[in-house]
Amino acid sequence: MDKGKILRFGLLQFIGTAVFTLGVASLVVAGLGAGPLDAAAYFASVKFGLTQGMWTFILNGFLALLLLLFQRKPTIIFNIVMLIFIGVLIDGWIYLLEKIYTISLPTTLYMTSGMAPALILAIIGFVTIGFGVSVLIHNELVLSPLDEFTVFLSGFTKKYFVAKITIDGSFLILAIILGLIGDKPLSAQINFFSFIIVFGLGVYINLLLDLYKKRKEGKNATK
Repeated sequence: MDKGKILRFGLLQFIGTAVFTLGVASLVVAGLGAGPLDAAAYFASVKFGLTQGMWTFILNGFLALLLLLFQRKPTIIFNIVMLIFIGVLIDGWIYLLEKIYTISLPTTLYMTSGMAPALILAIIGFVTIGFGVSVLIHNELVLSPLDEFTVFLSGFTKKYFVAKITIDGSFLILAIILGLIGDKPLSAQINFFSFIIVFGLGVYINLLLDLYKKRKEGKNATK
C-alpha cells in the first residue's frame, strides 16, 4: 500500500471515529435517551464510579472477547486498541459539551434547558453516529467491538439493521437493569430517543451503506 492510500485510510479512520464518538457524547449530554450501550455505561458510571469512556471500554471489551472466541482472528487486537481511542474521545467530547452547555453529568442538557436544545443536540448525535459508523464500515476500517460484532452478526441475519436491533435490544435490557438498581431515574438516559436509536439507527446506517455502494458502482461503470 502506497503512502497516499495509508494517509487516506488514516484520515478516514480518524474522521469516522471522531464523528461517531461526538454523536455518542451528544446523545449522553442531551439526556433524551442514549444508545443502549452508552446508556448502560452511563448508569454503570453513576452506580459504580469510573467515567463514561471507561465503562464504554469495559462493555466493548466484553464484545471483543466474544469476537475473539467466535472468530479467533488476531486482527481483533486492532479493535481493542481502537477501544482506548474511542474511550478517550468520548470523555473528551463530553468534557467539551459540558463546558459549552455549562452542565456536569449526570445532570443533562434536558434537565437544565428543556426539550428544544436537548432535541437539537440529540438529532445531531443520531446523524453523526450513523455517518461516522457508515464511513468506517464502507471503507473497511477498524470498528469498535460493538460495530464489529454487529457486522459479524449481520452475516447470519443477512441485514445490518436486523443485527443492529438485536444487539441494541440486548444492551437496552442491560441498561434498564442498571438504571433500576442505580441512583438516577431511567429517563436520565433511557427515553424516547433510545428507541429511535434501537429501531432507526441500523436502518439509517443501512441506507448510507447502500448509497455509498451505488455511488461506487456508478463510478466503476463510467470507467
